[in-house]
Parts: sequence; structure tokens; C-alpha cells
Amino acid sequence: MKVIDNIMSVYSANKLNFLLLQQLHTLAHFIEAFESLSLELKDRILRVLELVVTVVNYVPFQELSSLSCLLQPNPSATTTNLIFQVITKLVNFDDKYKEILQEAGLLHMLITLLRQYHSQLTSLSDDNILTFSDNNESEEKHSIATYTCAMDCITLLIADH
Repeated sequence: MKVIDNIMSVYSANKLNFLLLQQLHTLAHFIEAFESLSLELKDRILRVLELVVTVVNYVPFQELSSLSCLLQPNPSATTTNLIFQVITKLVNFDDKYKEILQEAGLLHMLITLLRQYHSQLTSLSDDNILTFSDNNESEEKHSIATYTCAMDCITLLIADH
């Protein structure tokens, strides 16, 4: 936690610090390890990413590409929701991020994610395996939440584009 806070302090102290340290790909490495981190740490990492975009005024393309890779193969609902929050903030900050996020592979990964959920739902429907156990209900809620998040992200990225 302190490492992320220190990184944020260094980046905040001077806009050039990110450019000087960017070759280390520190932020991208944290994003790549995202799923194994605590929710609080995930949130702070994404705040650093937002700082780079909004304060440093730099397009962190590698970090955004790493973010899109988090959507494969089966992201958690929490990860999908956090990514959607970041996408929303970036697009609201500057409309150019719709195109940048598409170039970073995010739209492609979201569409792939939707295809996966479609296949899962189709196979469940075809096999008539819909039971009402707590485990299946929990999985279904997770799938619906992730599906909804993915649809919202896609809508945001392609709206007025």
C-alpha cells in the first residue's frame, strides 16, 4: 500500500516524474497483478492511473492495454466494475479516450467477454440444467452483473462515435 502511495506522491510532485519513471512500467506491472490484490490496493492503483491521465495529462497506453487484458479469461465482477468506473472517468475527462481505449484493445476484450457469457447462457439453456442451488444462483448473479457491466462499457465506448 505504501509503495502505491509513494508512487502517487512522486507522480503528483512533478508532471515530469511520470515520464522519467515510465520506462520502468511500474504501474503496468501492478495492473498485470491486479486480480491477486486487495480491493483497496486495486482502487489505489486505478487512482494512480487516473492521476496520470487527468493531472499529468499523459496517455498511458501500455497501462490501458494491461487494463484491457484483465478482462480475459474470466474476470471477477469486482474487476469488471472497477474497469467500468475507470473507463467512465476517462471518457468523461476527455472524449478522445473512447478511441484510445478501443486502440488499447478494450472494446475487443469486452465483446469477447460478451460472447463467452452468451455461450455459457446458451449451453445452460440447451441442457436445461437450470437448478436453484445457492451456488448456481451466485454464479448467475455474477454472470449477470459482469454482463451488464460489459454492456455498459461497450455502450459508453461506441456512443456518438
